[in-house]
Amino acid sequence: PSWPDRDSDAMFRAAFMQANTAHCALEYHRWSIRCIPRTDGRRFIAEVSRAKITAPVLQLHGAQDRTVLPRTATGCREFTEGPFAWRLLADVGHFVHEEAPTRFTSLLLDWLAEGSCWSDPPELDQLLPSA
Repeated sequence: PSWPDRDSDAMFRAAFMQANTAHCALEYHRWSIRCIPRTDGRRFIAEVSRAKITAPVLQLHGAQDRTVLPRTATGCREFTEGPFAWRLLADVGHFVHEEAPTRFTSLLLDWLAEGSCWSDPPELDQLLPSA
């Protein structure tokens, strides 16, 4: 993907210069490495894994995402019980809403307008490589 453009780059650089922004933005990654092997981390994962999401879910994912690979992200479906819609955007990376804001907004508004009832599992997506 060709993102970020110069203006976006400047905006994000300025934001990360604010006090504690970089620390907070990276805390998720630190936590996952530091805590998941520990008892409190395993307990948290077990609790989160048991609770199924019953609200409708629209997952918009970038096919070029190297942070959460699309084949890994398809596993999110197992944590939902309600309608689940999956859209894989071919030329987008990890930050779908930033890299393709027009498509992101259009898909979200269409999904909401249709009552959030799309339900198509990621396994049916033609862009995903077969296992």
